[in-house]
Amino acid sequence: MNLKTGSRIRVLLTKKDFSLDVDFAIAEPQIIVIHGESGSGKTTLLRCIAGLERADEAYISVKDKLLQDSKNNFFLPTHLRKIGYVAQKNNLFPHLSVKENLIFGYKKTKEEDCRIDYHQVVEWFKISHLLERSADKLSGGEAQRISTARALLTNPDLLLLDEPFSAVDSKGKMEILSLVKNIKSQLSLPIIYVSHLKEETNYLADKVVNFV
Repeated sequence: MNLKTGSRIRVLLTKKDFSLDVDFAIAEPQIIVIHGESGSGKTTLLRCIAGLERADEAYISVKDKLLQDSKNNFFLPTHLRKIGYVAQKNNLFPHLSVKENLIFGYKKTKEEDCRIDYHQVVEWFKISHLLERSADKLSGGEAQRISTARALLTNPDLLLLDEPFSAVDSKGKMEILSLVKNIKSQLSLPIIYVSHLKEETNYLADKVVNFV
């Protein structure tokens, strides 16, 4: 693939405990699983893609939109990147209800650009019974379901999932992992999923990038 087209992640970064040297293309739709042990740099890679950290050297493009090109000193600010990012710890607004948290993501998207609407997300994630609940009253698993739903409502070009379902029980996890696969196919949405678990990797991955 030509580095100037399509979606490609090329990141070089050195930190005290590890170094990253990553280069891969992203097909659409495709789930790429970043697999590796804790401390290997998986979260740092996602933060670089989202624009929350700046790599030493990088060429990052998503759907032909350039996010970073260190050779030409170009760095697109985080708020201008169409990236949905769900971290290990939820980033919901604790003082708002679930519905208000979801609408916060949805209202930032132009109606004509929406791949999925609010009611469809509520149905897919089976969260209608939680809509009026305050975000600070959610269980860990519930909060991550809401965080993922809200990320989708921002109409991202790429969805980043950083081990978000570790607090979900095994039955609930299989349901939501199945939903992740459905999101990929129904919305033609490329997804990068971080995991250190082989069973998750084997179930989800169209492509695996191993971190050691």
